[in-house]
Amino acid sequence: MRLAWVPRWGVSADAPYLDIVYKMVRYKDKNIQKRSSGKINLPGEKQVFRQTDEKSRFAGDTIGLKSEAITDNMMALLEIVMENGRIIAFFPPLDEIRNSFARNVSVLDEAYKTGERAYPVTISRLLTEMES
Repeated sequence: MRLAWVPRWGVSADAPYLDIVYKMVRYKDKNIQKRSSGKINLPGEKQVFRQTDEKSRFAGDTIGLKSEAITDNMMALLEIVMENGRIIAFFPPLDEIRNSFARNVSVLDEAYKTGERAYPVTISRLLTEMES
């Protein structure tokens, strides 16, 4: 008897499933919003914007709409890596990822690193208005 090989991407052998929920929020250029009571819905294409303070340290992130304008002290974090089922951007080498992580951690306020304060993440006004 031959057993078929089953890939276990992103899961361990002792917990053989990935426990996630995927909500569709946009389809064919149209926002989709499920109307279930007691659930938060944030339709539309998203972007995460990172704000920096006057010392160029990370000050907080805002989840907003992809189309929202950003200010001088903000940067967009999400990039398209796949389009029409094809990979269009590849991960950099591990050394580059490691160096980028070290740079990012170095500009975090010490209170966030120690857990003294939670890193602030907010939802933009425009995205909040779409939810209601």
